[in-house]
Amino acid sequence: MIVLAFAASLLLEAPLRPLNASDVTAPRASFHSTLGLSKAQEKSEETEKQRERRLLNEAHAVVKKLEKGLKSKERDARIAALAEASATTHPVVIGGIAKALRHSDERVVDSAIEILGRVRHPAALDALLKQGKRAKKSLSKNPERHVALVRAIGLHEQTRAIPWLLKGALEDESFEVRRMRVFAIARTRSPKALDALITAMRRSDPRRLAQRMRELRTALIWITGVDRGDNPENWFKWVRDAEQKPVLPKKPPRMEEQRESAWYRAWGEPRPRQRQTERGERGGNSRS
Repeated sequence: MIVLAFAASLLLEAPLRPLNASDVTAPRASFHSTLGLSKAQEKSEETEKQRERRLLNEAHAVVKKLEKGLKSKERDARIAALAEASATTHPVVIGGIAKALRHSDERVVDSAIEILGRVRHPAALDALLKQGKRAKKSLSKNPERHVALVRAIGLHEQTRAIPWLLKGALEDESFEVRRMRVFAIARTRSPKALDALITAMRRSDPRRLAQRMRELRTALIWITGVDRGDNPENWFKWVRDAEQKPVLPKKPPRMEEQRESAWYRAWGEPRPRQRQTERGERGGNSRS
């Protein structure tokens, strides 16, 4: 009793600590946590069906908020609503974002395309491919958006997108569109990508093909890790000499500076050397 009384007196004499923001925003411990149960034990009590139902309800709430945000009179608010919704990766939410592809605000459409390119989920790729088929005519009149859509599809790095990407890869009037389609195929770094490009090259008119080899050469190097130059015949021979299936490198190859810069610039990504330099500079600044 004497020990308890002494401890109580110490607590009463100790000054009160000021309330921090973290104290307000920190989540309250659950009943199970107070009992000392691990998070794994706590989660195990939620059945798979209950979890799916909870996530579905949360997704519908996100979509409802997104729909309200897209009706805002302020463009920035509409775009912000899309960005906020993209933090929840769920087919229902992705479907809500995909509806923004039909929005009357061009900037909202562009934002939706960019977001769906970053969301690594099959439903996002499905929405982008559907948009590519649905908006074929409007894309032909808007090369900039056409490139953005192809880039978003390419970022998913899925071979199932190759058939759509191959359409116009060598025939489209816009060099930027052609290059992005070829690069998007190459980004899958797969035997299917190599076969698709080589087959398209063989079927192409020789004069036209000669004018397309700049981007095709970069794409083929990215897939194979070898460089057979601008002569298509050298690439055809290399594939033949490889007999059945060429062995493709596991990691993306390095290319000469100008070609590598063009590749990463098309994707809006920094070159590896640039990333290393930036990390070095940040490290140097932190030591100063």
